[in-house]
Amino acid sequence: MFSWRRRSVLLGLIGFSCLLIGLTVLFAELGLDNADKLASVFGAFSGVSGLAIAGVSLFQDRSPRRENTGVASEQLEALARALRRPAAIPVRAARSLPTDIPDFVDRETVLERIEAAAGRAGSGTAAVCTISGMAGVGKTALAVRAAHRLADSFPDGALFLNLHGHSADQAPVPPGRALEALLHGLGLAPDQVPESLEERAALWRSQTADSRTLVVLDNAADDRQVVPLIPAGPCLTIVTSRRRLVLDGGQVVALNALATQDAVRLLTGAVGAERLQSGSGEVREIVSRCGRLPLAVRLAAGHLQSHPAWTPGNLLSEMREAEARDDLPIPGQNGVMAAFHPSYEGITPDQQRLLRRLALHPGTDFDVPAAGALYGGTIADTAAGLEALSEQSLLEEPAYRRYRLHDLVRDFVLHRVEQEPPAETSAARARLIDYYTAASVRAERVINLLGFRDSENEIEHPPAEAPAFASHAEAMAWLETERPNLHACVELAVEGGQTARAARLARAMAYFLRLSGHWTDAADLCRRAAQWCADLGDSACSADMVFLSGDIARLTGRHREARSYYEQALAVYRESGDRHREARTLHSLGDLDRMQHRYEAAIDIYTRALTVYESTGNRLSSARAVHSIADAHRLAGNGEAAMDQYETVLGMYRELEDPVGAVRARHGIADVQVLGGNGLQALPALQDALRAYRELGDRLGEADALHSIGAAHLAAGEPDEAVRHLRQARDVYISLGDERQEVQTLLKLGQAHAAAGDLEEALASCEAAAAASQEADDLYLRADAERLLGRLLLSAGRRDEAAAHLRAGLGLLRELGSPLADDLRAELRRAEPGPAEEP
Repeated sequence: MFSWRRRSVLLGLIGFSCLLIGLTVLFAELGLDNADKLASVFGAFSGVSGLAIAGVSLFQDRSPRRENTGVASEQLEALARALRRPAAIPVRAARSLPTDIPDFVDRETVLERIEAAAGRAGSGTAAVCTISGMAGVGKTALAVRAAHRLADSFPDGALFLNLHGHSADQAPVPPGRALEALLHGLGLAPDQVPESLEERAALWRSQTADSRTLVVLDNAADDRQVVPLIPAGPCLTIVTSRRRLVLDGGQVVALNALATQDAVRLLTGAVGAERLQSGSGEVREIVSRCGRLPLAVRLAAGHLQSHPAWTPGNLLSEMREAEARDDLPIPGQNGVMAAFHPSYEGITPDQQRLLRRLALHPGTDFDVPAAGALYGGTIADTAAGLEALSEQSLLEEPAYRRYRLHDLVRDFVLHRVEQEPPAETSAARARLIDYYTAASVRAERVINLLGFRDSENEIEHPPAEAPAFASHAEAMAWLETERPNLHACVELAVEGGQTARAARLARAMAYFLRLSGHWTDAADLCRRAAQWCADLGDSACSADMVFLSGDIARLTGRHREARSYYEQALAVYRESGDRHREARTLHSLGDLDRMQHRYEAAIDIYTRALTVYESTGNRLSSARAVHSIADAHRLAGNGEAAMDQYETVLGMYRELEDPVGAVRARHGIADVQVLGGNGLQALPALQDALRAYRELGDRLGEADALHSIGAAHLAAGEPDEAVRHLRQARDVYISLGDERQEVQTLLKLGQAHAAAGDLEEALASCEAAAAASQEADDLYLRADAERLLGRLLLSAGRRDEAAAHLRAGLGLLRELGSPLADDLRAELRRAEPGPAEEP
C-alpha cells in the first residue's frame, strides 16, 4: 500500500507547494487514469514531476475504485486540459536511468539489435535507435533494460529524459527545455546554459563531441522534438515513441505485443506460479484478453494481487462480464484503453474516420485497396492515412503495405464506431466484401481456365482499384495471402443477412480452395453456398457449387458421394442447355470410373466429352479430354497408346500457350517412362514438374510429382531416395486429406523399404495402408493393400497371415469381377500348403 504519509514525504522532499499537494490529492480521489501514468510505475517517468505523478498512480491503482459519473469524468478531463503544461525539468545527474524493472520478460532478439546499434557508436559517430509501438507495449521497459545492459560501455554518462510526447496531462517537452535538462545532466550549472535553442543545441553537441554518453529519450512526440537532442560524439541515443521515427543513420525497432508464452511468464512472475498453477488455460485467455501487452498484463496481475481470494477463473469471469457491459471497468484493459485516447484525439478527423473504418475489417490484416474500400476514398488518400496512423503506432505494418490493428486498438475504436449511423458502417462493410469479390473473380479468371463463370458485372460496388494478375502464380499468391480475409468476409456477409454477397464471394474463391488443397474449407463452403444460391433462385450458381462439392468428394475418396453430386449438377446443366458444363461434368464422372479401374468406361466418357468440347470450339477443354484419355491408357498399362496421346496433347498445350497443361503432359510422359523401367530418364522432367507445381501453388500436383519421383528412383534401383520422396508425398497427401493417395503412397513406400532390405518397415507401411484402406470407398485400393501385404508376409515366412490377406484380396477382386483375380489365386496357392480354398 502506498500510504498517505509516504506520499507526503515524497512531496516534501521535492519541495512542492501546498496547492500542488491539493491538486495531487484531488486527482487521486477522483480516479484520474491514463496509461502514461501507469507506465510511470515501471520507469517511464523521471524528475520531480514524474515522481509526483507516479505517486498518484501508485496510490490510485491500489485504492478502491470509484464509479465516476459522466459529469465527474468530463470535469476531470477539463481539469487535466487546464493544467496541461510543460514538465518541470530538474537538474539531472550523470547517471539518471530509472531502475530496471524486475519482471521484464526476455526480448533478446530486439535487445541484440539495439546492442548492434551501440556497436556502431564505437566508430566515432553518434548512433541512434528508435523503438516504436503502441501504448503499453513495453517500449520504455525495453529501452531501460537495454540502457542498463550497455551502460558500462558509455563511461561518460547514462541520461534518461521523459519528453511527454503523448502524456495526457503533460505537454510535450520543447527541445529547448529538454536540452537544458540534458546539459544539466552533464554537470553544467544553470548560468552556463544559454537561452536560445540554437545555442543550447550547439553547446550540447560540443559537450558530447568527445564523450561516450548514453541518452534515453522516452515518449517522444516526433522527429522535430528529437533531432536537436542527438549528441555529436560516439554516443548512443535510444528513443521511444508511439510514432515510427526514422532518423538519419538510425536503427528502427518496431515493438509488437509479447508472444503468448512470454505474456504468461510475465503474469506468472508477478502473481506467483503457485497461484496460477491450477488454470493454465485460463491464464492464457487472460493474457490474450490483455492483448499480450506488458502494461495490460501487469494491470491484470495487479487485480489478482489486490484480491488475494481471487482465482484466475474469477478474474476471467470479471473480464468477460466487463467486456459485455459499459458500466464496469475492464480489468487489465481500461488503463491501456485510456492511453489510446490522446493518440486518437491527436489525429485529424479524416484519420479518425479511416481508423474507425479499419476497425470494421473482419480479418487480421489487410492491404491498401481493402482499406480504401472501407474508407470510401482514393487509394492515394488511403495510403497517406495508413502511413499517418502507422506513424502514430495506432496501426502496425507487419509486412510491406499490409496493416493490422491490435485487438485493444480495435476495441477502443469500435466504441466510437457504435456512435455512427448504422447505414454508413453497413455500406463500408458492403464495399469491402465487394472489393474482395471483384479481386477474387479476377484471380479466378486467371487460374480457372475451364470452368470460370464471370460474375464481375453482378457486383454492386465495383472497386475503383483492384489487383491485376499477370500470371497464374500471382493470382494464386494473392488468393493464398487473402484467404483468411475472404473467409471472414463470407461470414460477415452471412451475419449481415446478405447471402447474395456471400454466395458471390464463395463462388469466386471455391475453385482456388479446390486447386490449392484447402479441401475441408472448400467442402464446407461449397455445401453452404449451394444452399444460398438455391434459396436465391440462382440455379446456375447452385449447380456450380454442387459440381465443386463433387470434385472435393472425389479427391478425398468419397466416390459414391461424388457421383451423386455430379449427377445433380449434370441434371441442371442439361436442363439449362449448358453444353460445356454438361461435358465437363461428364468428364468428371469419367475421372471416377478411371479411379475405380474402369478404364474402358472412362475412355468412352472422355471421348464423348471431347466430342462436345470440339463442337463448342473449346480447344483447351478438348486438350484436357485428350490428356485424361492418355492418363487412362497409362493406368491401364497401355504405355504405347498413352505416349501417343501425351505427345498429341503436349503439342496442343504448346499451341494454346498453356504452361500448366504442358507441365502435366510432360509429367505423364515421365510416368510412362517409369512404367517402362526408365526411371533415371524420367527424373529431370519430374523434377521440373515438382518445381512448377510448387510455383503454381498446386499442392496436389506437388504431392503427385513427389510420388512419381519416388517411383522413378525405385525403378532406377535407388530405394533410399525413393523412400525420402515418398515420405514427403505422403505428408502432403495427409495434409490435403487425400486418403486414397495416402494409401497408394504407403503401398509404394512398402515396396521401397522392401527393395532396401528393410522388411520390418515394409510391413509397417503396408499394414498401415491396409488399415487405412478400410475407410476408403475404393474396393480396388483395398484389394491392392491386401495383396501387397500378403506378399510381404509371405516373404517374411508368415504363411498363415499371408494367406489370410491374400484371401481377403481375392474376395474383393472377385466381387469387382477383375481379371487380376486369377493372378492372385495363383499367389494364394503358393502361400497355402494345399489347394487354395475359394473364399
